Amino acid sequence: MFASTQDGDHSVVNKPAPTGDGKMKAVRFHGKEDLRLEDIPEPQCGKGQIKIKPAWCGICGSDLHEYIGSQTLCISSLQPFEPDE
Repeated sequence: MFASTQDGDHSVVNKPAPTGDGKMKAVRFHGKEDLRLEDIPEPQCGKGQIKIKPAWCGICGSDLHEYIGSQTLCISSLQPFEPDE
């Protein structure tokens, strides 16, 4: 498996992906004002899938409302990103 990064001149460089202990960090929502940073098993890629490593992420206003408990979202399962057919 290879990971793409950018070098100083912004060209794409392929290099072997780092090997780890098979775990990754995840911030998980457990209820009102209860977010936890947890070590979870790193997902493995299947055929036709890729793994990305975000440099950063953000939240929107609805995330904040859910955190403080003023809005309740019904989350029944994880929804993977799927390409449009």
